[in-house]
Amino acid sequence: MIKRRLPLLVCDLDGTLLDSQSRVSRENQEALEAFVGEGGLFTVATGRFRKAVELYRRQLPINAPAILVNGAVIYDFKSELTLWENSLPIGSRQFIQDCMDAFPEMGVEIYQGDESFLIRPSAETQAHILREKFEPVSAALDAVPLPWQKVLFAWEPASLRAVDAWLKARAMPFRYTFSEPQFLEILDVAASKGSCLLRLVDLLGLSLDGVVAVGDNLNDLEMIQIAGVGVAVANAHTELKRIADRVTIHHDSHAVAEVIRGLL
Repeated sequence: MIKRRLPLLVCDLDGTLLDSQSRVSRENQEALEAFVGEGGLFTVATGRFRKAVELYRRQLPINAPAILVNGAVIYDFKSELTLWENSLPIGSRQFIQDCMDAFPEMGVEIYQGDESFLIRPSAETQAHILREKFEPVSAALDAVPLPWQKVLFAWEPASLRAVDAWLKARAMPFRYTFSEPQFLEILDVAASKGSCLLRLVDLLGLSLDGVVAVGDNLNDLEMIQIAGVGVAVANAHTELKRIADRVTIHHDSHAVAEVIRGLL
């Protein structure tokens, strides 16, 4: 009997592979180990930077380069090498400062290389730091070395909608996306999980037809659209569920294990 080739499985972390307590369930871990054991390729596509993904390396059998910082970085955990990265244009600094001046209570983080810089704290940045278990460097905006991979605005959702309107009214030198209702992430125009997935399949010599991608929020939208099979978890944003090829169960019910059962 000819054994069919398993696809590349690409999973978002928060709200998808991780449960509401930011844990990898035993069911998801065992299913991923079985998938990789049968010859499948598995990786993650996340807004987190390398240090915040390292927390899960013992539980996740990642055997393909990972998409990090919402598509600004492709990192190979096996070789410990950055295979590709993208940064915001230099002119973004003044734009970010203007936005901070317009919304003085908004929390701001900046990602540069392997560091996270806390520019202005908020309740949402504090919750973010606790959830992802990293130690940011406190710094003023103009003290953060260039180039920047990502700027994160963290604020309560109603206030971030006002920031969204402010950004839409201006000619921006970058793109932005909501990764969660309380997180608005600013990236280079060429950086997204979708564009990074295109680069990744090229690096691996695969085709998009052989990719299954799973996600939950608007920052996953391009990735879900271009994958051979795009899967949204039941708790996903309404727009993501609308464009996905399939909708699976809630992330707290071991959604990735459910997807893998279909693949195996």
